[in-house]
Amino acid sequence: MQQWQRADAEDGIAIKRLFYILRPAAVLRWMRHHPGATPPMHFPTLVAGGDPPAHVAAIIADLIARKAETRELGQAPMPADIIAFARAEYDIAEAEPKGLVDPGAHKAADAAFLEMLERFAPP
Repeated sequence: MQQWQRADAEDGIAIKRLFYILRPAAVLRWMRHHPGATPPMHFPTLVAGGDPPAHVAAIIADLIARKAETRELGQAPMPADIIAFARAEYDIAEAEPKGLVDPGAHKAADAAFLEMLERFAPP
């Protein structure tokens, strides 16, 4: 959420930060489509498994391609379709009654988070 607040507060956003906003939104969507399963770490697989709208998938594919070319992606205005996609996913998750959430989904989210920590956290 901190990345989201920074994006709203700036004229542009570091394109790398878009991935920090997109990953949790993609995980939320993926978990709705695959209840109780652990979301994949591979970002393109995660996005594809959530079956986002075609225009959102195209923007994400372009961002992934740009990221593959260089580590320094620069800054850009945040795409309106990405804002709408992320907000919708966060809103759906927030509106979901907490007592009715599949406990397997919480375990899957915890497992994914711990795997990311293990993989990316500094030693």
